[in-house]
Amino acid sequence: MAGWLARLLAAVVTLGACLSSVHADPTSPAVEERRQAPAAMSSDGMYNQGIRARISKDWKAAEDAFRAVISRRPDFPDAWNELGYALRNQARYGESLAAYEEALRLRPAFPEALEYLGEAYVQMGRRDDARFSSACGPSMQAARTSLRS
Repeated sequence: MAGWLARLLAAVVTLGACLSSVHADPTSPAVEERRQAPAAMSSDGMYNQGIRARISKDWKAAEDAFRAVISRRPDFPDAWNELGYALRNQARYGESLAAYEEALRLRPAFPEALEYLGEAYVQMGRRDDARFSSACGPSMQAARTSLRS
């Protein structure tokens, strides 16, 4: 039994020495060597961060996350759609419409973007545009483009 107790005591002393080095002076070179710059978040990570913010209805944080994704991947229609959703929930309808239109430009038959675009029009009191967007579905973008020409 005495041998077992001696080994336990030695292990505790060793553990104590290890723990004391963890709490070393933050300016010591050993601590500096262990520090590393945080890894940059991927665009998928930022997108997921935006989704979490949207779920918690933190519209500004969602907007910031989706804008960060778009700055890296401007051809990502889901991010444009989610940006439009975050902006619409901040009553920034003009910006929201532009984001939905970009999502639809990138993916013309994008059902969520069409739905949210219609909801934005309803919230703006533009019921005819809402009916047009829901009735036209995938061909809406082509029709809107030809009307602008």
